[in-house]
Amino acid sequence: MKMKILNALLLMCFLPVFSMAQDQETEKSEYTYKVGDFFLGLSSGVDYNVNAFRSVATSDFSFEDKGPRYNISFDAGVLVTKRLRPRIEFQYHRLAYGQEWLGASSASYTTMEYTTAKVNYFGLNFHLDYLLAGLNSKFKIFVSPGLVTEYSMGVSYNTLKTDGDETSSRFSSLGDYYPKSIAGANLTAIMKYDLNENLGLTLSPGYTHYLRSFMEVNDNAYQRFNLNVGVEIRIH
Repeated sequence: MKMKILNALLLMCFLPVFSMAQDQETEKSEYTYKVGDFFLGLSSGVDYNVNAFRSVATSDFSFEDKGPRYNISFDAGVLVTKRLRPRIEFQYHRLAYGQEWLGASSASYTTMEYTTAKVNYFGLNFHLDYLLAGLNSKFKIFVSPGLVTEYSMGVSYNTLKTDGDETSSRFSSLGDYYPKSIAGANLTAIMKYDLNENLGLTLSPGYTHYLRSFMEVNDNAYQRFNLNVGVEIRIH
């Protein structure tokens, strides 16, 4: 009996929402996207990485997560049905991790205390956006599964010495404790508000689960959460 009452209350709550959605489906406006519309987007945001460092210490170093982490993205897509939009994304990521010197093998490294490594990645990502809500309104919600591929463009180091001095030199013992290339599966939600029929603002939380660990010796999966804000241009 209680379950029937709960179901009835839920139905009463959501009936107005369903009715509004039905109305919006039938009332086209200047904000209704059309098949063939082309979109260009630019966004930037913060990343929160999980297990983005070597979890197993070496004889010379122990490792830890380090900020700052951010990304810049440019994308282009085309509407192929009234709800489906394939999209390609070019993305820059800045990732960082810390290395504490435990005592390198060479005597010349005994004055080194801590190194911050900043790795630059170029991403080539493929998404399939699905317009979940807001077909004919200013506010739209897309859900977007995708494939993420990232390639290292280089790394910079900043090392703190025991005497308080700093150096940006890359010492041979630092090594490449990061993946040169990596791929993963992504799921992003895109919330868009159209300022007019050609320009809109976007807020895009996303999650990526990589297909391998950050380093092969790691036991835990490499993951990333991100939150981006941006602008999108519609060409029609």
